[in-house]
Amino acid sequence: MDELLRRVNAAMYAALRDPNLLAGESDGVLYRDPTYLFQINAGVQPPGTHNVPHDHGECWAVYGVHTGAMEMTRYERVDDGSDGDFAELRPIETLDCKGGQADVIRPWGIHELRNTSETPAHTFVIRSRNLAEVWRNRFDVDGKSVRRIRSTRLND
Repeated sequence: MDELLRRVNAAMYAALRDPNLLAGESDGVLYRDPTYLFQINAGVQPPGTHNVPHDHGECWAVYGVHTGAMEMTRYERVDDGSDGDFAELRPIETLDCKGGQADVIRPWGIHELRNTSETPAHTFVIRSRNLAEVWRNRFDVDGKSVRRIRSTRLND
């Protein structure tokens, strides 16, 4: 998987150099591959956008920021996962991804996204699967809890 993620990340960096990559206000699924199941999404993240800590279950993702900036925080789980409702997380790294930069999220990688700027961020995401097809986790850091979820939105 390391080689695959390295190659997808390199392709993301190359694509982010194209000033016309995300024309207009593109938002949602741009492409879903019927054979390999991966998908490409575009998104507009308004100022103040906050996506709480979560994972993508068995899926990987490569997040790219085309314009604007997104703060991406990675977490590690401190507890052993034996209590299905309890989760204690510790932040391990925060990246300030500006236009032209990308971040790789491995399967089960816990992460949080924020647009802390005054302008929208235009993002581009390649995921190994449609998130509506997999179980994943959403975390409450302060409440030290975890909830298993499955999205009903097809553009996740």
